Amino acid sequence: MKNLKSILSLLVLLLTIACRSTDSAMEGDGTESGGTSGSAIMKVSLLGATFNEDPDVNPMASSKKGASNNAVREQSQTILMDDNKAVIATLTPKKFLSNTAQAGINPMAATYEHPLFPGQVFRLAVYNANGTYKAQRLFTINSAGAPAVATGGDLMLDGGQTYTFVAYSYNNSTDPGAVSTTANLNSATLSAISSNSDLMYQRIDNVTVVGGDNELRLILKHLFSEVSVILHDKVNGYRDGFRSVGNGITMDRHVTSNNSLKLSNGVITYGSTRGTKPVNFIFGSGPNCGNCTGDSSWASEPVLLVNPGAVASDMSTLNFPNDASGRIDIGYGPTAKSKQGFTVPNIVVKPGVSYYLNLRFRCTADATPTWPFSMSGGTEGGQLTQTFNAPVSDAGFVFDIYQLDNSFNMKINGVDLSNQEIQFQGAVTGLPRNIRFKSDGAYWGDGNVAEIYALGNASNSIPIIRIIIGENGSVSMMGRRTLASALEPLELYNGAQFSSISWNQTASNTVIATMKVTGVTVMRGLGTGKVIVNCP
Repeated sequence: MKNLKSILSLLVLLLTIACRSTDSAMEGDGTESGGTSGSAIMKVSLLGATFNEDPDVNPMASSKKGASNNAVREQSQTILMDDNKAVIATLTPKKFLSNTAQAGINPMAATYEHPLFPGQVFRLAVYNANGTYKAQRLFTINSAGAPAVATGGDLMLDGGQTYTFVAYSYNNSTDPGAVSTTANLNSATLSAISSNSDLMYQRIDNVTVVGGDNELRLILKHLFSEVSVILHDKVNGYRDGFRSVGNGITMDRHVTSNNSLKLSNGVITYGSTRGTKPVNFIFGSGPNCGNCTGDSSWASEPVLLVNPGAVASDMSTLNFPNDASGRIDIGYGPTAKSKQGFTVPNIVVKPGVSYYLNLRFRCTADATPTWPFSMSGGTEGGQLTQTFNAPVSDAGFVFDIYQLDNSFNMKINGVDLSNQEIQFQGAVTGLPRNIRFKSDGAYWGDGNVAEIYALGNASNSIPIIRIIIGENGSVSMMGRRTLASALEPLELYNGAQFSSISWNQTASNTVIATMKVTGVTVMRGLGTGKVIVNCP
């Protein structure tokens, strides 16, 4: 199978040489009767487009020989929410079925389930063997299997000469733009690529044409990422189906402008401005739904994500806002329920790969024993410490804090929760404030939100802070502005960041809570392991 894939990859681009007279196929002087020299007409057929099925391989592997990345073929994480609910998120590269098409007298070439439509355009730039510019044409797809129509007349070349062809398209009817007629191949670029453009590309080397008609058949490669989000409610999930999904759901870390493409190797230079992309859901199974037949599922339209996927800061987050625009309504009547105000973080996508992001909603229960903790007092400048062996829990762990004054950290299986003491109060020498509300940057004690120590007291049983450790070791925090408000996502700043925790799903976990003593120091709460169970 591996050898077959290699052969198909090598034969993705075919050059079929069709002389006007088969009797003179091997002779002539390039005139209308055929031959290797004279005027050559290049006809072009665009058979389709393909995504890279292997996230461990650069979509333009030839441009970065020996390059590799640390992408995982399947990424999975559990996001714990309140009211004993969880979301299991699995990101999986799509697999595309291929069929074959006979191309004249040549061997079979692979075609893919991404056919292109009449009216779609692409550009083809031609360079001489020494890399200097030769010609270019804008082509429009006519009909399936027929050569594309060149704007401005046929693409005329010199028979007997060897060329390099570079094809590119935005996967629509918009002209992607001409290349410079004075730049050679090594310096030619396509600039100002829109963030909404599904950029596709291919380079074909060492093509020797003959006098008369020639035909170039090619398949382009997508260079940006694509994600289809699928909401599942069956298989140990909710009994009732989804009723509606909000229209304000987004994915972030999308590069919004100033992208450019180097024509010689397909390498993209990404812009620095990041934004969000909307995730629009459609009810029921369909081409975007993968293997969700039988579920009462909602699948999103494919989200085009322009993201280099090279470093940790490129990781995207799927955001369900804490209002109607991010709400998922489930079921009808007295048993109806809804979810909103949660995120799926740390999504790693690689350029040129299309993914399914499957979200399966689950119910959880508390593992026993739980850990009621209370810490207070201590010597100024010292540290309070309390240790707990958390029970086996396959869905992660939740720390609810009911009273806090005014900072803390934790060490879980030898790893610090944060690289800094998490400080909620300002004007503390040596311990700057470093946590705030993610939505608007507000923080406790800013004049609109009370100080953290005024929010909870010795009798309070409402969590004012919630720390969630997923089964994959991901860390997130939520907090309240008042006891009557909802928990909201929080973020660290001012140099602080969460660590990735090594959480044991099949063995106990050692948790050490710590507090640096500055004035009145107190923390009271409850630690609870979570296990996945059947929903009632």
